[in-house]
Amino acid sequence: MRAGRLGSGHPILFSLVAAVAALALHSAHAADPAQKVARIAFINPYSPATAAPGSLEFWARLQELGWVQGKNLIVETRSAEGRIDRLPALMADVVAKKVDVIVTRGTPAAIAAKNATTEIPIVVASMGDPVGTGLVATLARPGGNLTGLSLQGTLEFYGKYSADPAILFRRAADYVDKILRGAKPADLPVEQATQFKLVVNLKTAKALGLTIPESILLRADEVIR
Repeated sequence: MRAGRLGSGHPILFSLVAAVAALALHSAHAADPAQKVARIAFINPYSPATAAPGSLEFWARLQELGWVQGKNLIVETRSAEGRIDRLPALMADVVAKKVDVIVTRGTPAAIAAKNATTEIPIVVASMGDPVGTGLVATLARPGGNLTGLSLQGTLEFYGKYSADPAILFRRAADYVDKILRGAKPADLPVEQATQFKLVVNLKTAKALGLTIPESILLRADEVIR
């Protein structure tokens, strides 16, 4: 007897199509930040009144990437009030809350975070020499649970006001997004700053008896009068 062809209404074919559709929908939801609630810790080494310039860009960038506080993002904010000795306790506190990612800035805070956990991913918006301080194995392959952005190659520019903090924090948000979507810090290279900001402080220049050429003022990204 010749077997007939399965029609689109055949129960076996219908079940197969339904199963494939369900799998595709599940995969789509798994990659969609709207379908999960993430918890990140934002540790400010300084006081809220002296929040890092550019930190607002961090939250703006996360929102652009689909992570919205109160919707699919819970934020644990802590401040060391400028006291480095408080950092270990703050890090231990957020580790106990089992956050998905710890975000901070500065080498002392990065060290405190690394000492507090070897499992929770850590993103550092700016740090000095992560290799020399033992935070990562290499810039290209951090090899642990910490990554972020380094000012290692730009230290000679310090005092000549540095990398644009807004860009650093936006890139830190990109790293957080990648980690929340499944990437491992060990596989995310530590980036070095490539964009800089020229700031001229005329008050300081006047106090030092210096005259800033008009050509420099015209090139400056920001002039403090």
